[in-house]
Amino acid sequence: MRSSCCDARGDLEEGKARLLREAQATAKLQHPNVVVVYDVGTFGASVFIAMEFVEGRTVNGWLLAAPRSRREILDV
Repeated sequence: MRSSCCDARGDLEEGKARLLREAQATAKLQHPNVVVVYDVGTFGASVFIAMEFVEGRTVNGWLLAAPRSRREILDV
């Protein structure tokens, strides 16, 4: 039986590997509704994703700016 410390470390490594795979897959996409990913990699123990800067506000900012109907939210 592994200790929770080792489980957490294993989960962290698994999460980093998954993030790398998903970012690499996203980098292969070309679609107007998908942000462009220019580079993906690791630096020390961290994963980085270099992506297109999209002007505008966050979804959270949009939600907080005004009351939204369920239909408006689903359309986003």
